[in-house]
Amino acid sequence: MIVPIPAGGMTTTMPSKYFLFFFGMWTIGAAALAIFYEPSLYLWMLPGAVMVAVVYVLEPQINWWYWQWSPPELKGLPLRLLETQSAYYQRLDKVAGREFRRRVFLLMEGSNFMPQGFEEVPQDARLIIAASVAEMNMGQRDFMFPAFENIVLYPHPFPSPQYPETIHASETYIPDGVLIFCTEHLRRGFIQPRQYLSLVFYEYAKVFRHCRPEYPEPQADLYNWETVEDISGFSRQALQVWIGLEEVDLSAVVTTLFFTHADRFLEKYPVLYQQWVQYFGQNPLLPPRAADS
Repeated sequence: MIVPIPAGGMTTTMPSKYFLFFFGMWTIGAAALAIFYEPSLYLWMLPGAVMVAVVYVLEPQINWWYWQWSPPELKGLPLRLLETQSAYYQRLDKVAGREFRRRVFLLMEGSNFMPQGFEEVPQDARLIIAASVAEMNMGQRDFMFPAFENIVLYPHPFPSPQYPETIHASETYIPDGVLIFCTEHLRRGFIQPRQYLSLVFYEYAKVFRHCRPEYPEPQADLYNWETVEDISGFSRQALQVWIGLEEVDLSAVVTTLFFTHADRFLEKYPVLYQQWVQYFGQNPLLPPRAADS
């Protein structure tokens, strides 16, 4: 049984708070000088007060700008999960590992997580999604999908406006740029990817394909559902039950196996594997390097 992990584990320092403190103290200091020494010094309150207002209004943008250049290190639960559960992260060298953690942090902070049935988003769910997307895009300079920053998380399978009569575990709604996940399925796919299809890779494979239509996809005539079962043991029927939908995206499943079953994929279908290497700009079995910035 996968034990749910509560929110928490890493506190992010907001750099905008330092600016608010500085300009707040400026304003207070100018006011004190004006009261006790020279009334005309009230004018010096104006720049500080204006900057406090500006920083308050632009707080998200200021934080994001600062984090892109100097993100804090992952620590606590997110770092422990990477170190103990991510075979991909464990294969990275020191430089690539630092870049991977930077990308994971920015993906965690740059995504709009919306909990449904939770008081707050579980920290492990944020990490699982961010780490999977960072892994998928480690061969890309642009590792984020700005048009798909909205992520809805349920504690259990769910119906949705697109499938109101069907209880399912994951979904990507392209028109609104929304991804929806069941956190229990997320955890199983991350911790036991050989036993459970990773629904994060599965859904983001669709996003990658949609956002990068200029990339030549691997030849569809080189794989089918027998290929999937040969690599992973997952049958089409079993995946329909796992996801909860009758329609399962074959290309997205094979993409998922490229990351979670790379060794068997290469052994069984080396030509097809190399096409996926070209598609993603990386080989998951080799210590990857971050794309040049």
